[in-house]
Amino acid sequence: MEQAFTVVIEGKGRSWHKGSATGEEIARLGEWDIEEGVMALGHDGVERVVARGETVELSQHKSFCRMAFAVMVEGKTKGWHRETITVEEIARLGGWDVSVGVIEVDEETNGERTLSVTEVINLTRRHNQHRPEQEQHHGHHHKSYGKKHRWRRG
Repeated sequence: MEQAFTVVIEGKGRSWHKGSATGEEIARLGEWDIEEGVMALGHDGVERVVARGETVELSQHKSFCRMAFAVMVEGKTKGWHRETITVEEIARLGGWDVSVGVIEVDEETNGERTLSVTEVINLTRRHNQHRPEQEQHHGHHHKSYGKKHRWRRG
């Protein structure tokens, strides 16, 4: 008889049929695209990125969520795990060489600006990550949305 497991994904318990899951399976259970990335919160409180194709043991993690930052590169939403991103990292996410250049597109005005190769961009969280300890301290889950970051090749 198969054992059923409960996986906490973005604050919701999901039923799963085995003791491990890949990043793709976690994203599918959470109903988001794997391109948005997967973060795991361990029982030790440490967050880490679950790489594409990586298998994780569910018993070692309290919960999973999308990466805290969302960037739009060439019209596709990609997850990002840090508060900053370099121009080289944007180009790598987009699948082109940084020498081609990177153009930032302002969502509100549609204005464009060519970025310097040495620039580092500060990102705004897409939302606060859901954690049980937040509910204990705040009583409910808050969501906030910031600037959407969009780039295209130069």
